[in-house]
Amino acid sequence: MAHAVSSLALLSLLCFGVVHAHFDEQLFLRPLDDNRVLAKFQFITQVDGEAASSADESLFPRAIAQIMEAYDVAELHLSLTLGTWMHDRWGYAIGQDAAGSGAELWARLKTNGESVDQRWRGLVQATGGLFCASLNFIDEASTLTPQLSFQSTHDAGGKRNRWQTELRYGVLPRENVCTENLTPWIKQLPCQSKAGIATLLNTQHIYRSSYHSVALHVNYSNQLREIKQTAVSVLESVNVEGKQGRPRWSMYNSLERRVPGACPVARNSTIVVELPNNMEPLLTRTSTRMEVTDAAATTAIFDMIAGADVGFHWENVRVFTGTLWLAFAHALTWGISILDGTGDHGKLVLEVENRLATSVDATLFQTTPWYMKLFLHSMQATLVDAQHSSPQTASDAIVQQLYLPSADRRRPTALEMKLRLPAESKLRLIISFDKSFLKYTEYPPDANRGFDVGPAVLTVDAVAEEANTSRIVGTRLYTEPFLLSLPTPDFSMPYNVITLTCTVVALFFGSMFNLLTRHFEPIVWREKTA
Repeated sequence: MAHAVSSLALLSLLCFGVVHAHFDEQLFLRPLDDNRVLAKFQFITQVDGEAASSADESLFPRAIAQIMEAYDVAELHLSLTLGTWMHDRWGYAIGQDAAGSGAELWARLKTNGESVDQRWRGLVQATGGLFCASLNFIDEASTLTPQLSFQSTHDAGGKRNRWQTELRYGVLPRENVCTENLTPWIKQLPCQSKAGIATLLNTQHIYRSSYHSVALHVNYSNQLREIKQTAVSVLESVNVEGKQGRPRWSMYNSLERRVPGACPVARNSTIVVELPNNMEPLLTRTSTRMEVTDAAATTAIFDMIAGADVGFHWENVRVFTGTLWLAFAHALTWGISILDGTGDHGKLVLEVENRLATSVDATLFQTTPWYMKLFLHSMQATLVDAQHSSPQTASDAIVQQLYLPSADRRRPTALEMKLRLPAESKLRLIISFDKSFLKYTEYPPDANRGFDVGPAVLTVDAVAEEANTSRIVGTRLYTEPFLLSLPTPDFSMPYNVITLTCTVVALFFGSMFNLLTRHFEPIVWREKTA
């Protein structure tokens, strides 16, 4: 039935003559460290807005189109992530695939005279309702307008937006991600999970993975409407077989599903496997074509065939370490930590290390809630490079910096920096902060757990001339979210007070009521006569 419906959709497109809408689906596989495999599902729908007919526009999700038009949104980017991407072990996520833990939403809204903040609130509510996420907690106190980070990604064949836009950014680091978020995400696909690569999205295996992220990237204009949906999972399913313990991986063994065939409306439906050159893996199926990605990897491309399975194994490898072939897996390391002081004081530490033999330009973005007040004047920046063994001042490494102080219950703190990291150097930033007191109604139910603070973001802007550095240019590196301990009242005290008070009142009332209502009569003893 689903195949017939999809075929009818394709037939309706052809009946109108020239097709101005395209849908491509792809599954990207890459072996990682510790016998893991990266599986990236990518679905791209493009509609030429100037020449599109009603049949062409039927490929574009109607719910998304209504939201984009209702709130005059030019770009929309949403990611729902479970886990943290381990850059030092899995290499770098490419471009927009990187995402921080929890929910991250940023959008560019047109400046058409109406209130951008009001439309942003409506967009947050509508997007959260569509994808069953708690985005309604992204309020005024957690919304920012970055100036240096999260630049526009819209460049579809030179058809850029002609209007001015304003950026809004919000993050929920403690958002839980589950199947109720994946289900509406799948419903935005032309074939949903009835046909094509989306049939491999087995929730039982997807949510058992070490890392999982679903994302939505929408560019919406009169010239071109594009939606890119990605689902990234790190699967722990490389089996070791035989006496010699050779690693072996199969798509069916990992997901327990086979592709029934390509989506009928898909222009391209492929499975791409990126393999390291230095380990000579053997594919279980002959690929349609082979492409050399760079000096370290080769890409095998398979056209979608119903019921086909894709796998690979190594004959001469016992312990597989996938990141060995990523030449720049450890090019940049990036971390964040907190040095707690006494009472309501503390220090935030940010470290960036460039291990390349060339300089790197990057943009740092750190936001903290309003109850964590950063003091820019207390920032200590030190730089250690190959030419100086002792720490030096980092005035040359910080090209530009923007600081937006927080406002109580109205605005978070934002810190942005343009960095130029010398070759083989380490930059360390230490910033003091104070913890604010909250009202007792502002604490979450599990207040003693701590408050989640969103990850810091480092965007690689440019790398000086060196081979294969294109892999990391444009990549965003996210740190792990951290917990901030605030002075927390004893929420059990009201219960104790109520219990004690009620006990005293009950004893007092019972005694007094007994005395006031009991009728006392003298008892006369009569002696018995013989």
